[in-house]
Amino acid sequence: MTPSRRLAALAAMVVGGVTACSAVTPSGPTLAPVTPGAATASPPPIASQGPSPTASAVVLGELGRRLDIRSVSDDFASRVLEFVANGSSIIASAAEGDGDAAAPDLYAIPYETGEAQLVWRNPERDHSIVKLAADGNLIAFVDMSTTDEAQWTLRVIPDLAAEPVILDQLTAGPGVSTLVPSVTASSPYVVWTAFHAGPDGPVSQMFAAQAPRWEPVLLAERPAMDAELWFPSLLGSRLVYTELIYAADHLTDERTVWLTDVGASDAPRQLSASGLATMPIINQYDIAWKEGDAGFHQLNWGSMERYVVETGRLEPMYEDSINFPSAGIRFMTWSSAWQDRIVVWDGRQGQVREILTTDGDVHRVSRVHAGGTLLAWQYVDDSAAEPIVGIWYARLPQ
Repeated sequence: MTPSRRLAALAAMVVGGVTACSAVTPSGPTLAPVTPGAATASPPPIASQGPSPTASAVVLGELGRRLDIRSVSDDFASRVLEFVANGSSIIASAAEGDGDAAAPDLYAIPYETGEAQLVWRNPERDHSIVKLAADGNLIAFVDMSTTDEAQWTLRVIPDLAAEPVILDQLTAGPGVSTLVPSVTASSPYVVWTAFHAGPDGPVSQMFAAQAPRWEPVLLAERPAMDAELWFPSLLGSRLVYTELIYAADHLTDERTVWLTDVGASDAPRQLSASGLATMPIINQYDIAWKEGDAGFHQLNWGSMERYVVETGRLEPMYEDSINFPSAGIRFMTWSSAWQDRIVVWDGRQGQVREILTTDGDVHRVSRVHAGGTLLAWQYVDDSAAEPIVGIWYARLPQ
């Protein structure tokens, strides 16, 4: 199996998910609010810098020409399943060997070296880490079985030298959604949404946990037959998330974006107005989200809209078909349905800026992620008989 096909097969498991989970009993103190702080420094580099990527099919945009674009070694990149940028490193899950059917292990790839460092070796070798969230050296991740077993586990690593702490787990139960949690991290918090078995049936719940105790605190709960909670995004203690409310016939839904504070008792505030908003993100400049189309699933492509904090107005950011937005300190970004370009939203300048373009056919860019001051993405070159799967990254202006 080629690297690109193996990665596609592993990625499909994230969508299929697993089944059921017993309810987590919330405990511990009220979470203390914090303001956003600087990310923890990355571990010292252990290898020489990776090669700078070159591709004649890539045309750099006005911002892209200012960047020092680097790449992870192709041998490692071909084994990667999931990755995110965390400000100082790329955090990734990967297979141990080329062609393996699972990606169980957690790695950090420091900006300075481009070389992978093993952070945690999963004792369950038939599991894959399918979800990641990171802020500096704080990493939250979900691993799940690659067999037919219904199982997932959400863990947090407070820093790269610490052992993982289990935050949540799935156990089988009737009628509970098979989807794995969505998760976000902003030191000292981790917030996640998950489906569990409640006393009166399946529930959709949102939890937070705070260092150093990491005790889950229930933030919100909905009967899963009526509503769902999705896609939390943190900046310090400020939290945005999606609430999905089903119509009576369950054929359509209403999706709204909410803003709250995990350390305060204030009621959440609704930001969106269309009923089609999902995947919100937040940074020091903007709150934004994806606007979908009526009648389509929330995972479908859409356009970007932002909430202007100073005025309370809603403004369009980007109209082309996008998905899975992410936010760094100054810049926001997203993946294009056409896999032919990378752009970012510059919160300081209030405009879209171009990183690069490709033909979108033989040479493709996807899975774009911004975290802190880093931007990372997957680059695929299908011009040869064996596709080349790479991970490229760059430090954005501060």
